[in-house]
Amino acid sequence: MSNDKRITEIRVAPDAKITKGMTYSGPGFFLPSTLVLEDGSEFSSSITARRKKDVMPRLDRDRANAANGSMTAAFVDGKFFGTSTKYTMGSGRMVPITP
Repeated sequence: MSNDKRITEIRVAPDAKITKGMTYSGPGFFLPSTLVLEDGSEFSSSITARRKKDVMPRLDRDRANAANGSMTAAFVDGKFFGTSTKYTMGSGRMVPITP
């Protein structure tokens, strides 16, 4: 059974480094992060991208999505499973859904 909770903030430690590793789609780059949920709980995660130069823009995008309430954390059987962002089509592009 899936249970989603809204992500309110994405934190990155000041000394965090982008590292190279394997993603589900092949080689990629990781930036360790912490997800803060609406109930105050925190979970370790990472921002990933196939190219190193795309990691920081992805972090900025994810932070914006979390701030406007369109990003959620999914839990399956009480265990953290991953994140999801809900979008809607508007003005010829995808726009994050705000509650």
